[in-house]
Amino acid sequence: MDDDSVFTKWRALIALAHTDGKIAREERTFLIEHINKVEPGVITQQQKMQLIQDFSEPQSAEILFTRIDDKVELLDFLRLAYFLFWSDDHFDSRERRMFAALRESVTRTMNVSEHLIDQMISLEGKKKTLREILTEEMAKRAREERE
Repeated sequence: MDDDSVFTKWRALIALAHTDGKIAREERTFLIEHINKVEPGVITQQQKMQLIQDFSEPQSAEILFTRIDDKVELLDFLRLAYFLFWSDDHFDSRERRMFAALRESVTRTMNVSEHLIDQMISLEGKKKTLREILTEEMAKRAREERE
């Protein structure tokens, strides 16, 4: 896990919450609950202060998204973005367009299948981890290339 990617992932998610022009109470709750679950020490106190500031002064989600270097964190960003957009029970057209663009970018950048993305999105509350899914996908690709 790349701590800088973890921090950047959360900044990008906060920025995404502003996609429809406002952060709904449910979106704020979703973000705060998930940020509070981050392993102690991964996000510094100074970084936490930056996250708090980002709630009122949103940054560019697109720019922050491109700065997530760790593949697992990038996939987790996409997974969390999906659940963030649905957290207020309203996945509006701007959020749908943004998610589609992010999904396409992750699929292209990481050279992963749509199936992997669908499997990863369905992880909420399941035991299989993103790292396990990514490892399986990479092993499958390696086998296919050898054949």
